Amino acid sequence: MNPVQEAFAFEYVVAWALDIDGDIEVDILPPSMLRRGVVPRSGNVWLIFSQPDDELGNLASIASCLSDVEQQRAATFLFETDRLRYVRSHAFVRACLASLLGCHPAQIRFAATLNGKPVLAASSFHGSDLHFSLSRSGDVCVLAVSASPVGVDIERIRSIAEMRAIALNLWGSAALERLDRIPDETGQAAAFIRWWTGHEATVKCSGAGLSDELADLPDAGSGRVGWLHGLPQLQAGPVA
Repeated sequence: MNPVQEAFAFEYVVAWALDIDGDIEVDILPPSMLRRGVVPRSGNVWLIFSQPDDELGNLASIASCLSDVEQQRAATFLFETDRLRYVRSHAFVRACLASLLGCHPAQIRFAATLNGKPVLAASSFHGSDLHFSLSRSGDVCVLAVSASPVGVDIERIRSIAEMRAIALNLWGSAALERLDRIPDETGQAAAFIRWWTGHEATVKCSGAGLSDELADLPDAGSGRVGWLHGLPQLQAGPVA
């Protein structure tokens, strides 16, 4: 089974990118395994998943750990479903990082790079050398943690009307030629989502933001980008 066929056999595709040279090891962990002071070693990426049945607590309880800025942002959502997803995903990040740093989730402090990439503030219990990236698709979110700059993206496999226009804008005519070699629309959608997640993970890893220049087409063998097809079957449990 080739990567495109494998991707379409699952509902979700997850891509990760790590800014190092050399071998990269990826571990998939349930939140309940996170421990204070136990962090990824060099060349290691941890992927931590939250799914709807994870025990985060009631909305009022988990929202209390968010910063004023996060709570103000949550209040701007028109639909309750979107607000709940935002609150849960941000509380999930705080709970996971707090487990690693040995503090309360509300004590986590974030900063941002010049391009807006979220990072741990240096005041967060010497946690500034712990890098993270969050992505969410519907009710599922994934947190990537590493000792080096990291990016992660998760997407549900689906057809996208503007797929060809986006592919041409991001990766040029080579992407369209690759798509045209795939005989069916479902396979093309799976290929596009795989490339898109790889691209997003790479951009989030670098923190460079959007560019008008054509990007390299994400593909297997690049060394710094990898994919996970489907969601891991992890036992749900408390993250704090």
